[in-house]
Amino acid sequence: MVHVLIDQTLGIPVPPGISASIRKISMKKGQELREFLSKRENSLLKAKLPLVKRNLDVEVKELGVYLRKHERVLYIFDGNSTDEQFLKRVRNWYLLEYALQLVDGSEHRAYAYYLMKLLDEGYSLSSSLPPPNGYVISGKGKIGHSSYYKVGKKSKEKNFYFVHPTTKKMHKAPSPEGLLNNLVNHHPDTEFVAVGNVDIKDNENVSYEQLHKWALPNAVSYLSIFPLPERSDDK
Repeated sequence: MVHVLIDQTLGIPVPPGISASIRKISMKKGQELREFLSKRENSLLKAKLPLVKRNLDVEVKELGVYLRKHERVLYIFDGNSTDEQFLKRVRNWYLLEYALQLVDGSEHRAYAYYLMKLLDEGYSLSSSLPPPNGYVISGKGKIGHSSYYKVGKKSKEKNFYFVHPTTKKMHKAPSPEGLLNNLVNHHPDTEFVAVGNVDIKDNENVSYEQLHKWALPNAVSYLSIFPLPERSDDK
């Protein structure tokens, strides 16, 4: 059975029926992410998250614990806080004995959630997963490192932005529903799964899950949408 390891900063809800662990981040002065966010959630003055990034030695040691215990691990990591190149080196280090699959969930969290739902429903994952894909709607046209790590009360956003992943054309609207409905209307025969930190109205074509309140970016509205592919009943 594959074990899912997921970075805490992604805040993606984990289906209860799968084998999974949340990997916490390290912060200066030994602070905890939830506690830090709780203290800052009503502050109008944004503070930078005091993140301590892991080096290669730490990655080899900590991921080795999960691999030796579970043999096959799907690691849904946050590319903003975890170095993907380190992870690839760890994967090669343990390649002969253990399987480490890597998915960067930082931009495509709905895709990552979809993979976990497949496991929850009893499906097995291919040894070569397709690259993450989908759509993002946010309160900023571009979420950079500075806005990703700024913690505090969410500013009132006048517009929401949707960047088409292929054409790179940007669309904006006063609400996330307007952009989401436009996407759904362009793909009337497609069902979508979405995760985010915004409140959206029920949509029969979209299955929506709220991210945990400790998900980053903390002070920017964020909605990740993944179009469900056709699949067989083979598990």
